[in-house]
Amino acid sequence: MSDNLQQSLRPPSRPAAPATCGKRIRLYANHFHVEKLPSNDIHHYDVTISPEKIPKKLNKAIIAALLSTGDQRLGGQRPVYDGTANMYCSRPFPFDREKVVFEVTLVEEGSIVEKRYQVALKWVSRVSMTILKQFLGSPAERMSRQQQSMIAVEDIQPTIQALDVILRYGPASRYIAVGRSFFSPPDSQILDLGGGMAVWRGFHLSMRPSMWGLQLNIDVSSTAFYKGLPVIDFVKEVMKDRNMRFALESGIKNDRDRMVIKRELKGLKVEVTHLSYSKTTRVIDLSSKPANQIFFKVDDDQREISVADYMKEAYNIVLKYPSLPCLQVGAKEKKTFYPFELCKVASGQRVTKKLGDRVAAQMIKGTAQAAPDRKATVMEKLRQANLNGSDAMKEFGISVNQEMVKVGGRVLDAPKIRHGGATARDSIVPRNGVWDYRGKKLRSTVQLKTWVLFNFDTRVTGEQLSTFFKLMVVCAADDGIVLSPSPAKFNDRPISQGEMEKRMHDWYAESVAANNPIQMFFLVLPGRTPLYGSFKRHCDVELGIPSQCIQGSNVLRATRQLCHNLLLKMNAKLGGINFVIEPDMKHPFF
Repeated sequence: MSDNLQQSLRPPSRPAAPATCGKRIRLYANHFHVEKLPSNDIHHYDVTISPEKIPKKLNKAIIAALLSTGDQRLGGQRPVYDGTANMYCSRPFPFDREKVVFEVTLVEEGSIVEKRYQVALKWVSRVSMTILKQFLGSPAERMSRQQQSMIAVEDIQPTIQALDVILRYGPASRYIAVGRSFFSPPDSQILDLGGGMAVWRGFHLSMRPSMWGLQLNIDVSSTAFYKGLPVIDFVKEVMKDRNMRFALESGIKNDRDRMVIKRELKGLKVEVTHLSYSKTTRVIDLSSKPANQIFFKVDDDQREISVADYMKEAYNIVLKYPSLPCLQVGAKEKKTFYPFELCKVASGQRVTKKLGDRVAAQMIKGTAQAAPDRKATVMEKLRQANLNGSDAMKEFGISVNQEMVKVGGRVLDAPKIRHGGATARDSIVPRNGVWDYRGKKLRSTVQLKTWVLFNFDTRVTGEQLSTFFKLMVVCAADDGIVLSPSPAKFNDRPISQGEMEKRMHDWYAESVAANNPIQMFFLVLPGRTPLYGSFKRHCDVELGIPSQCIQGSNVLRATRQLCHNLLLKMNAKLGGINFVIEPDMKHPFF
């Protein structure tokens, strides 16, 4: 990038004089000052665990088992580990920079088999605390501006990464980590999403360098988890959520119902409840036959027995739902099956599939918080995390202030809005972030005479569309917009994406040939659908014609306010101007 271009793209400088406009207020930021940093450099080690390609959770269990052995080669250290390949220590191990291999024996969760692993540790580097203090410009390490500008953000990244691992090490042992957030089961006020899912509320942690020093950023986060239900109850919730109507006692007769239940269960971890020991395994499929029709050989292949009869014979369990299929778990070739009613969905599993529109809207609404409530939640999460009480934070000599950072702010006066044909005396003054322009016309309007309509919502009839656009014409006249009451072309039923794009091209070509080019395409949608993206891309990229989508449900319950809001968008897309700010209130920069 040339120096001239960089100069032209530089944002305006902050005024030297203090701000005077608006009302001064005090704001809380969800940042907490890191009061104390390690006094010495941190030592970074590479971790290699064999066999490789095992889950991060198991990696952490192996390292925990290694540290619990008290091996003298570890020198009594209390290192932190990120679950992959990075370990950090407050001082070097006794073996210094040599590569050392340890043998670890571990019984995995949900198993009774003891396994052996090899852990190799190799020194990588010293993580400099000095360079971070120089970058932050702490009083003890303050540098000249010229020297400080020579340290790039990339130079302090290894230090920030190490501090981040130390910070997260304590919570990672007590919470379920998802990305950079931590979650725990809700104690009360469970937000049930249906379909065997519920919302868990957690918190996000990260270290951020700033002009005020190193800050800890904490924010609340929410995501969907599967409820730890017996599989039978989980299936009942899925059936209720999907409006599936069949009796579990009689089995799943419909292939479609079976596929829905299989899709919900496949990939989930389940706890097997009838064994004398704890066993957790993953569902890979549903059996094609019910439990009373799946046979396998016992007594050294001397006789065959069904899964249902085996449960009665071996465990004295009479299945209540022998006509239901079984869960196939573990390795596919082993063909291990367990009845639904003898399994429970393991708690703590995050929902990774895309949530439906209804569930997503329910989750957003249920987790929204007013600012004071959000502040209280952040403070409570900080208290629960108990970061300063973490052994890792103590080991490295790090502490975080428990009060939110306070910053100054100003509430600026709302700008006056000028509308069509208005003078300064009758400008609109917004109140509480909104303004009422009823009875006023837009600043500069357009004439929309040629438009095309595609209706993909089968619930909306032609008569209902006609009623809707009659209301649109009335509201458009109020705003000063001329809107033709009828489309030039109308597609009244769903068609394929390819056919829709072909008609758009053909109709536009016809309108251009008739010297009356289409000005806008309308699309009535039945809900959230991939068709929206395709339609928008075709209008914007292929044809270069403005477009407007509307949900069919909004057409059916249209109000004047909804129509006016649509017209504001349409007018702007067609080149009109809705409102302008009073000239005497505009900043010279603009």
